[in-house]
Amino acid sequence: MVLIVSICSFAGAVIPGTNPDEAVIEKLRITDQDVPEGFMYGHIPSFAKSTLLNNPWTMNRAAINKVTKNLYPNGDANAVKNMHLSILARKDHEFGYDIVCYIIVYNDGSSARKEIEKLNDYNRYNSDRTILLYQGNIAVFLIVQDVDNYIYIQEMKEKMQQRLSIL
Repeated sequence: MVLIVSICSFAGAVIPGTNPDEAVIEKLRITDQDVPEGFMYGHIPSFAKSTLLNNPWTMNRAAINKVTKNLYPNGDANAVKNMHLSILARKDHEFGYDIVCYIIVYNDGSSARKEIEKLNDYNRYNSDRTILLYQGNIAVFLIVQDVDNYIYIQEMKEKMQQRLSIL
């Protein structure tokens, strides 16, 4: 019995896709059903392909380091354990970034509180273009470029809030 438990524990630690952060991100991320009519997952422009390798995408450490400091003032990439990005664009502008969703998993509660405070300040300053949801060490940050698209992230907010509440 001990041998079986040990093998299962070891296998869970090394099998890709069994990371608890990945499971949380998978539960929270934008699904095809969440994409508003007239939108699609946007294409990554050539200039950004060295940082953003895919869309949607759970970022690698290099991308987390680069994006965090530019996402909100004084963002600390060292506090971020994992980050997922989804970019939605209008179908007639496939390289756009009309709606962006970040799911951020912070290292722990302490680093989450510090970083979410910064995100919250940024959110208040940009309240006509951003929505921030958070629970524990997880934040969901929705951004629109055009305030006319704010209604879409308001709709997404409800779905994301429900998903957060059952974690």
